[in-house]
Amino acid sequence: MPKEDKNSPVHHNAESFLRQITPVQGKVFAYIISRWPNRADAEEIMQETMTTLWSKYDDYEQGTDFLAWAVTVAKYKIMSWRKKKAHQALQFNEEAMKVLDNRSNEFLKRYDTRIGALKECIEKLTKSDKTLIELKYFKELPVKRISIRYGITPRAVYKTLSRVHSLLMRCVRRNLGEVAVHE
Repeated sequence: MPKEDKNSPVHHNAESFLRQITPVQGKVFAYIISRWPNRADAEEIMQETMTTLWSKYDDYEQGTDFLAWAVTVAKYKIMSWRKKKAHQALQFNEEAMKVLDNRSNEFLKRYDTRIGALKECIEKLTKSDKTLIELKYFKELPVKRISIRYGITPRAVYKTLSRVHSLLMRCVRRNLGEVAVHE
């Protein structure tokens, strides 16, 4: 196996690319999933977006807004998927897509603040509620396995998750000074 040359232009490009993509990757995925809510498809779109970002990285103008560039690439990938999946039942027209686009941009601007508020709220949960959130969302265990682990019914897990979701939503809104619309 050839030894990696740390002075090669490819190595420097890879380092530069990773420095740029790492802090915005979650935001790019949030943008994608807000426009294409099927998680499996959104993950595929994200992969295609990442591949295109890397292959076109030499075209990226250093010093400009990397997130804006990445989201633009993601937007075109979503449009491509939309054409590919045109035969499926639910499709948004261009006007609806523009509205979603504007809302997604607003969401991205508030993303870091909301995530920070959510992390603070998770820290305030009881140990058992925190563990439940960790099992469900970080370890991605199915509700059935969680119910077996706790020795309770899946319905009880869903009820507890619903209660914790409500607690977190109220806490985040309170921390951000938002007025609860659907409480």
